[in-house]
Amino acid sequence: MKDFTIDEIGNLYYEAAMGAHIDPHIDHYWIWGNRIVGINLLGEAIMTFSIEYDDYSYEIEFQLGLGDVYVMTEESRYIWKHGVKKENIKKDRIVMTMREFIK
Repeated sequence: MKDFTIDEIGNLYYEAAMGAHIDPHIDHYWIWGNRIVGINLLGEAIMTFSIEYDDYSYEIEFQLGLGDVYVMTEESRYIWKHGVKKENIKKDRIVMTMREFIK
């Protein structure tokens, strides 16, 4: 991470009472680089990683606590979709996401 250059910072506010969530997705691979860094702020949440393989669907859930930092790279960046289900946001949440341009 010593050569990680922040080219974009996104700040997202998820209001639990409004059913805020983020659908499973893979961030654009044609613009964003190999590493995406997130900082979970304000409230806890569960991030779900999902993949479909040979007619099977798999999910892995990760508990994110207040102030947790996570890095998505390699398979978690390009193969597994990530998202936060509506039912897994119990309190309002802010996430700060930092991305680098593809090199």
